[in-house]
Amino acid sequence: RTPPFLHCISCLLAKKDDKVKRGSVTKAVAVCSPHTFIHALEPVINLALEELLQQSSPEMDRDIIKELYERINAMVIPSRYTGLSGVQKALIRASRLRPAHMRPMPDLKLQIRWRSEDVVTTVPPVVGEDEIGKARLLVLLQRFDKDFMTIFNAMLLERRVLFIGHNLPASDVVEHVLAACLLISPPLSGVKRRVFPYTSLTNLDTLLNTKGYVAGVTNPIFAQREAWWDVCCDLNTGKVTMAASYKEDLKADPAEAARRRSSTTTTAPSSSKPVKADTTIEAPTTIATTKAGGRTARSSSGVGSKEGGGKHSNSLRGSSSRSVSRNSSRDQRSSSSTVVYKPSRQSAAAAAAAAAATAPDGAAAAADIPAERFHDIKKYDNEFAGEVRVGLTMGRGEVWVREMMTAYTQRVVDMAFGDSSAGEATLSANHVRIRMLKDTTQFRRHAEQRASRKFSGPCGEESGKVARFVRRLQHEARSLKKDGFVEILDYFLSTLDNNEKLIQLLTLLPESQGGLYPIAICLLHSSRQVQEKALQLLRRFDAFREGALWLSSLNFFLMRTYMRSKIQYDAEHKGETGGAGSTEIKQKEQLQRKSDHNTIWIPAGEGVPPAP
Repeated sequence: RTPPFLHCISCLLAKKDDKVKRGSVTKAVAVCSPHTFIHALEPVINLALEELLQQSSPEMDRDIIKELYERINAMVIPSRYTGLSGVQKALIRASRLRPAHMRPMPDLKLQIRWRSEDVVTTVPPVVGEDEIGKARLLVLLQRFDKDFMTIFNAMLLERRVLFIGHNLPASDVVEHVLAACLLISPPLSGVKRRVFPYTSLTNLDTLLNTKGYVAGVTNPIFAQREAWWDVCCDLNTGKVTMAASYKEDLKADPAEAARRRSSTTTTAPSSSKPVKADTTIEAPTTIATTKAGGRTARSSSGVGSKEGGGKHSNSLRGSSSRSVSRNSSRDQRSSSSTVVYKPSRQSAAAAAAAAAATAPDGAAAAADIPAERFHDIKKYDNEFAGEVRVGLTMGRGEVWVREMMTAYTQRVVDMAFGDSSAGEATLSANHVRIRMLKDTTQFRRHAEQRASRKFSGPCGEESGKVARFVRRLQHEARSLKKDGFVEILDYFLSTLDNNEKLIQLLTLLPESQGGLYPIAICLLHSSRQVQEKALQLLRRFDAFREGALWLSSLNFFLMRTYMRSKIQYDAEHKGETGGAGSTEIKQKEQLQRKSDHNTIWIPAGEGVPPAP
């Protein structure tokens, strides 16, 4: 059985006391949990810390810690949040831009009883594997506005990424490291297994022996040792520096660059004890306490897996854990041990798919394309970065930024699988990036997961074709001819014959990418045949709650077009009068205007219940 991956948060509280050394008494509590929403435990931890500061005996301290441990582990997560299918999770994620009362599922409320007080916090109903704590991608993009795509490519290609914040609180460094995971996850997963949210020179051997680590430090000596990293991100200046060896790898043939990296090992100047073999544990939420001198009370979170059996155990390759404390004048540091990541056994199909995905490229990326053309992707990266900056200028928030990064990463991954609607010029420019991506551990893991999900979901064996047709509508609509639209819409009408299959289609149409816009815009096509097929498909969405929610996000012009097309079609086929149609249009328009002000749109007469 694979040990659970643990996430850790460390909280500190200090009380001024002139009678003790350094003028204050500081106590800290670290909590480790398999749940990624570790930050939700911070309020109750702080209440326990207040009691700990008031006590002076070890026995009373132990009683408080025991009580905290039991209260946290008594927290109940409703089964409807833990038993969600993959399609349900994808649907919830795709609707995250909506106001809370218009989403398919409300936020999860966590309640912990501490003494006579109920501590209540909320977390999203679906949290990604690498979405840890309160990490925010907006913070990373604002700090490294000009170079965040350089960090993106380094994360994507599994290169060594170092964040350094000299004289900055350790929690600031941790936040940027955890946010970097969100640049590529989702769709890729397991990025946290190579993350060191906070580390130091004492852990240098383990750090340098971890392929493609993502680490945070405050010691400026790391910035001076270019051989230790591929990309260095300076939080003080907002500057991103690429190592000379990394630049050479981008210019070299990807296969040759991989061989050069595997034959060259960077070692730390100091020796360390041999790394122990991994162990298996049972891990409920665990708690550790420390005492230290300090002046402020802060908290920060980290990630890792747990390993026992040693006072000074090491983190192993592939996973790490850091329990980080923050101090206004000096960082307080403590570390915990980890276990090596053991991937699950591959099925025959998954292994075959992984091998195929990592094989040399075919016709889509011909071998005679010069390797030096990695720089060509800058054009596409800069265009995307420009879109993100415009969105931020317009006031777009955290969820929108995450959705944009997810969609961009997914397009690159699709190219690697040869399952992309991108044109020849785009594939040619991305050729080197694709080949380097295929050489990463995270891509091979993704290939295994993709193979295992290939025939899952309501659409079964048709899932892949449904996704390809959606991408064609999203990215090739301008070049599609009438027959292309008819083929796609006919396929959707014949294949998506129940609400479950339609919901799976909605998961491929997140609102950050326009939602149902690629289908609704077909109502304006010059061909009456295309218009009627698009109308039939939209009416299927109109008939159930989740579909109606997606329809309500269309702009007023498209909603008006949909309603007029619907009334006109019914009048032509059922002999209805135009007067009744005009009245219904006005009613629908009023409801749509309300939806633009964060009120759910409920189609009149359809009996669609409001979202919770």
